[in-house]
Amino acid sequence: MNTPGLAPVTAARGDPSGSIVEPIAPASTVVTPGSNPQLSPSTPDGSTQASQRPAQPRKRRATRFYLARHGERTDFHVPGWIEEQHCLPEGRPQDPPLTAEGQRQAHCLGQKVKACAEVYGAPITRIICSPFLRCVETAAATAEVLGIERICIDWGYAEYMNRSWYRVWDAAKLVERGLAVAQPRELLKTAEELHKGVDKRVDAHYQSISSVDTTVSYEKPETYKMMAKRVAKMLRQLARRHPGESMLLVGHGGTVGCTYGILCPEMGSQDHSIPYASLSIAEQVAEDAWRMQLVADSSHY
Repeated sequence: MNTPGLAPVTAARGDPSGSIVEPIAPASTVVTPGSNPQLSPSTPDGSTQASQRPAQPRKRRATRFYLARHGERTDFHVPGWIEEQHCLPEGRPQDPPLTAEGQRQAHCLGQKVKACAEVYGAPITRIICSPFLRCVETAAATAEVLGIERICIDWGYAEYMNRSWYRVWDAAKLVERGLAVAQPRELLKTAEELHKGVDKRVDAHYQSISSVDTTVSYEKPETYKMMAKRVAKMLRQLARRHPGESMLLVGHGGTVGCTYGILCPEMGSQDHSIPYASLSIAEQVAEDAWRMQLVADSSHY
């Protein structure tokens, strides 16, 4: 079933040269299941013996990933916010919240997700979220609309922690505050802290599938290959653990774009324009084959 107004993008089966990470969809042919086998001939009296009746294949509900980027972030849209955070003893320039507009976008995203799930007849069963505050706030607003009471924090969908990410919040101040060598987990709130201080729906006990390499810091930033590896691990495990479910993954432009390349290799992983609070939908069409049903749609706000 396609989302109204957008033709599906079918995954190419070839593994493109220069692939950064092994795609979930390997080089293979998507086989469309044939028609149901016919029943065995009836017995002379016109009845059909149960032992002669071939088992009818049960149509399993498709696994879908709803891929969402967080809403508008404060540090990019409120002049002086980063500098102000550096001046506060407990300032967190590395982890900005949503703006008021971002909160509105997140609510609209929830409405969009709900509408799409109703079209498919398959409600969202779980929300997986980056540990960054802007993503947690986006997930919380969406969960409110969907009526979901559990948000799982997974580092597999955390921001791409390259040198540019660190520079956004002032590299010189990083060194000054002794954060240049800090590991990613030291820069962000834990799931327990998010549960207590941000939203009670955050599951404080969920075990993250993936993690950011512990060697990553401003002095040794994350490479794209490292980021793609943790995203791929998370996607594989979610698909295997929860077949037939529709899951909302709330992350960043980098992780959503990376997901495109992992699930549908012909789309590539980089250079995608992914607006704030946009929604993409990937549907599993065979054991190792995915198709994009919706790509970076922001028409809901």
